Amino acid sequence: MRPRLVRVRGNSMQPSFNDGDVCLAVPLPRRFLGSGTVVLLDHPALGLLIKRVDTHGANGVTVRGDNPRHDVGVQLGTLPWPQIVGRVVWSWSKQRR
Repeated sequence: MRPRLVRVRGNSMQPSFNDGDVCLAVPLPRRFLGSGTVVLLDHPALGLLIKRVDTHGANGVTVRGDNPRHDVGVQLGTLPWPQIVGRVVWSWSKQRR
């Protein structure tokens, strides 16, 4: 796996990330993906998503968005580890100063 640059779509991760922001995700071993870590995941129905890890265990992770009005993470349930593409380690936003 290699690093991935992705553009944020939507506002489920506001205020941390805004629509149009660009993020870099790098693959990391599971032990570095604890609660609170922002990850890029590849959901079979929804495609690439940026979310924050809520809980993690042997069977996978649960995730959530930062915007309480858009709680898609609860609807996703437990995601298996192979759906985690990597940890978001950098972002750029034209909205931040």
